[in-house]
This record gives sequence, structure tokens and C-alpha cells, in this order.
Amino acid sequence: AAARLLPPGSVDAVDLNCGCPQGIAKRGHYGAYLLSEPDLITGMVRRLDQELPFPVTLKMRIVTEGDLQETLNLASAIEAAGASVICLHGRTKEMKGQFTRDCNWDAIAAVKRRLNIPLIANGGIRTYEDVERCLAATGCDA
Repeated sequence: AAARLLPPGSVDAVDLNCGCPQGIAKRGHYGAYLLSEPDLITGMVRRLDQELPFPVTLKMRIVTEGDLQETLNLASAIEAAGASVICLHGRTKEMKGQFTRDCNWDAIAAVKRRLNIPLIANGGIRTYEDVERCLAATGCDA
């Protein structure tokens, strides 16, 4: 990993972005398009956690609408692989542009209850009041 080449103390963490839903991420096989490959994601987290002297974090989305189990399983596997923090966007990769819907804070809350590491809620925030409502609804750390 290129992060190993940086001077000590110059990096606070490495964040893996498995949340980008854009077409370029699909074409490049990265972002949210990796969510269908849990072994690849957990392998990356595990390898980085073993080889880097600082925390590994990961941003992801809900894997499948209507089936929270996949998201719960993946978040748990990411935690077990060594992630220090997960950021969860409360929509699937398909929920973008004209297909955007309300953020699923209930799903985020379910993932929070499953994890023992900090979870950051993402999505559906436009105002400070939204921040307060989201944190109250999800129990997230941020």
C-alpha cells in the first residue's frame, strides 16, 4: 500500500470508499460496485489493518433494498477484518439522481446495534436539525 511510504505521523487513517454510486465507479470497478464482493472488501480491510500503523475506515451503502441481512453481514465482516470505523450511507447504489429516496435511518440504526466499533451515519442531512434527528434515530456516533 502506498500509505506505507508516507512519513510517520503524516497520516491519521486510510479510508476505503465503497460508497460511490457513480457510473465511473461502475466502469472502474470500485466504490459501491464492490459491495457485491464481500470477500474482496474484507480482504482489503484485513490486509491494510495488518500492514499499516494507523486505523482503517470504510464507507459503504446499504447493499440491497429490502434485504438488510446482507448489509448487516457485510458490516460485521468489515469490523471483524479490522476496520476501526464504518460510515454507512442509508441508501443503495441504485438510489441516486431521479431514483433518490429518503435515507433509511432505520437500517443504519440496525447496523449500529450490530457493531462494536463507531458507526457514522451518512445521507439525508441538510440542516443541523437533521443531524439531531439522525443521531437520535440511529444512535450513531456521528
